[in-house]
Amino acid sequence: MTILDAFKAGKAAASGHKRLVALLWLANVLVALTLTIPFHRTFDAYIRNTQDEHEMTAGFRWEWFQRFRYDTPGQVVSTFSPSVIGYAPFLKNLDDLTTGRMFTETLPVIVGMGAVYLLVSVFLAGSIVGALAQTDDTYSTRQAFIWGGTYFGRFIRLAILSLLLYYLLLRWGFGLIRKNLPAWTLDMASETPALVLYLGLNGVTVLVLMFVDLAIDYARIKTVLEDRRSMILATLSAFRFAGAHILKTFGLYLLIGLVGLLCLVVYAVVEALIPQHRLLTIGIVFVIQQLYFLSLFWVKCWFYGGELVLYRGLTAKPSATPAPTPPLQPVGAGVPVTPPLQTRSGEEEAKP
Repeated sequence: MTILDAFKAGKAAASGHKRLVALLWLANVLVALTLTIPFHRTFDAYIRNTQDEHEMTAGFRWEWFQRFRYDTPGQVVSTFSPSVIGYAPFLKNLDDLTTGRMFTETLPVIVGMGAVYLLVSVFLAGSIVGALAQTDDTYSTRQAFIWGGTYFGRFIRLAILSLLLYYLLLRWGFGLIRKNLPAWTLDMASETPALVLYLGLNGVTVLVLMFVDLAIDYARIKTVLEDRRSMILATLSAFRFAGAHILKTFGLYLLIGLVGLLCLVVYAVVEALIPQHRLLTIGIVFVIQQLYFLSLFWVKCWFYGGELVLYRGLTAKPSATPAPTPPLQPVGAGVPVTPPLQTRSGEEEAKP
């Protein structure tokens, strides 16, 4: 099993489950609406019939944003910032993940919404792996909910384990290094070594987190294919598998990840080319944004589909080769021939 074979098979699996991709998008929209509707009501009450309402149509105004956050302290809308617009959330989430700031959020509403999104993601992960693991290509929405419910309890335990692992790595592993990095580089004559160390630390952090993420994916796959009950043992086994085949597992992860990155770049370029000063252009950008989200969920199914094929290919037991069948011979071909008897007179006599 090669990386390219798993890459192609994962793409075919994701493309063959369009309804599953649509289900993931719909679930994401419903979860997002729980925050979007309160945001809209608060913004509308704050900005309607004001001078800011007209000025904001020309572009984001930082002065208004600072005043808005000052007038709404401790509310969920106070978390609104330019970092949640367009493709910026991807960069912000990556920065929060590598620096460990994702574990410092204390606003109850945000923590609660994060917990809700985690539960929904765990349920949908069971639906994805359960659907893609089927070999008869049968799929229905009812089956997706059945698979999500079947593996929900086990995947919740797996999610808790992964969060604990991320916390230990980001807060007590790389976090301690990052905390002491300014003291270590304080006496350096140039900023270049400190910048290299900082970028190198970020790079190593991203690589380690990527490996942990793909190992957790294989833990989910092992849970479904092998009906694992212990998530600790499934996680350990997944790390052993991913480490033993690191060139193929990590190579496939990077290759599919590049597809997701390409989708992000295309979306960022297209969004930047469309001026969003009128309702029509804002609607066009909204549709493009939803297509971008659909592409992300398609890539997510691509990840699981490729990893499933790779896991099956690398763990498949070779079939026993049957013993070769001897060629057929004519009757009597194997009977030894007895030479004729010789008489004293030299005449041949047939053996009785």
